[in-house]
Amino acid sequence: KCHSILIPAPQILNQAVFFESDGALGDGDLEVYPRLDGDAYVNGFQGPEGRIQERPGQEEIESDAIHKLQQAMNVSTQLSGVEPHTQQVCYWPETPDGLPIMGAIPQIPNAFVATGHSVWGILQGPATGKAMSELIIDGEASCIDLSDFQLDRFYQDEDELGNDEEVA
Repeated sequence: KCHSILIPAPQILNQAVFFESDGALGDGDLEVYPRLDGDAYVNGFQGPEGRIQERPGQEEIESDAIHKLQQAMNVSTQLSGVEPHTQQVCYWPETPDGLPIMGAIPQIPNAFVATGHSVWGILQGPATGKAMSELIIDGEASCIDLSDFQLDRFYQDEDELGNDEEVA
C-alpha cells in the first residue's frame, strides 16, 4: 500500500525526481513526477507487504502517511508548503519472483494479461504496452522476448492450467 498526493506546482516541472531516503525524509523512498496539467504527483513511504484486505474504492487513506509526504516536500524550494488538492492510496501488484506477468492467459482464447510490475509500472508501462500490442496484433512481441514473463511459470503441472476441463 502506498499513498500519494497531487499538488499544484507553482511552475511546470520538467523532470521526475527520486529520493533515496536514509531516514532523513522518513522511513522509505519518495518519487515526484511532473504531470502535463501542472501538478506534481508525489508518492512513497510504502506500507508493509501483505494481502489486500480493502476492496476497490474502499481504500483507507492514512493521514499520517499523507503528512509524511507533505513534510518530505519541504526539501523542495518549489513544492514546500504547497497543500495537496488530492490524496490517494494505491496498491501495486507484485509477483513472487519479482518479474511481471505479460502474455496470453493459458486456456482462454484471445485473453491477455500485463501486470505485476510492482513499483516499476510507471517506468515499464510504455515498453509493456508496445510488447502487448505487438503480441495482440501480430501474434508475437518483437521488441522483447516475453518467455520469462508468462503466467504459466507459476503452475507446477498441466492440471493446474485447467487442461482437464473446458474453460468458457
